[in-house]
Amino acid sequence: MFKISSLVVVLIAILFIVCCLSSQPSSFIVRKDDVYTFTKDTRRGVFPFTGGYHVKVFGDKDKKDKNEEIYVANYVFDYYIEKEQIDQYLFKGRVIRYNKANYDTFEISDAFRLMPYSISTNSEQNTLYYITNNSLVTEYYTEKESIVKGITEPYTKEINNLHMEWFNHNLYFSFVNGKFENDVFNVHKLYIRVDINCGRNLGQSCPENKNTPTYKYDQNQCIRNTGCVKPSPNCPNKQVLCKKGLIKSGFPAHPDGCQLDFCWVSFLFFNQTSTFVTQTQPTREEWAKMRQQFENRRY
Repeated sequence: MFKISSLVVVLIAILFIVCCLSSQPSSFIVRKDDVYTFTKDTRRGVFPFTGGYHVKVFGDKDKKDKNEEIYVANYVFDYYIEKEQIDQYLFKGRVIRYNKANYDTFEISDAFRLMPYSISTNSEQNTLYYITNNSLVTEYYTEKESIVKGITEPYTKEINNLHMEWFNHNLYFSFVNGKFENDVFNVHKLYIRVDINCGRNLGQSCPENKNTPTYKYDQNQCIRNTGCVKPSPNCPNKQVLCKKGLIKSGFPAHPDGCQLDFCWVSFLFFNQTSTFVTQTQPTREEWAKMRQQFENRRY
């Protein structure tokens, strides 16, 4: 009786695995420039054949196959991805199968995350665009260009003390979603690139007569040295308060050494333990990679 029961269990397991493996759409093709979304697989079963992610092409790229998807057991990436919020991301990459593995993995090459205080509409359109300049908006997949009289977005009204050089760089060099209305393009959603490699900032050594090192954030949110100054005794006592989903961060700034703070998207600071980066402190990218390795070991 025990042998028969064991055999039944084995047969059921084999049938389950075969069923899971054969459920992939055979026509799914991964293309270099496609943009994807991930949805967590909530089916009950045996990992890696369940419990991974459903990968789907994002946007109105091709009406006939835009709803097709493929299951992958996991993903690999050199930067931290917040798994609990993975539906906020857009990815580029490819599906691969490692040697001796009988399941697929998505190898991420680029990742973008939805910026807080984006607009959600009832009649949501998934067309991806990128903004070339204030008068030209281009559809990502078709390269169709639309001349507009202006661009509107919700972020500069909703977020105080926004770093405008960084924001404009993302607005014009990342993915956006929105709507054309009266020759104006209204941005509803902006997806921020999260895989930025800043390198290491070695800090500054200042002389006694100019003993305050100053820094700035550049357009990629990387920390840059701006020289040493004599601090001003008349710095304004400005209190910067940031909304939910944002975090305050800044430096003594050139030319007077007064503190200059901005409200940043908080998920860009995962595992960054200090505002300043020294020779011995890991960079933001190194912290993110360490966190990702830790997350991978948990599963």
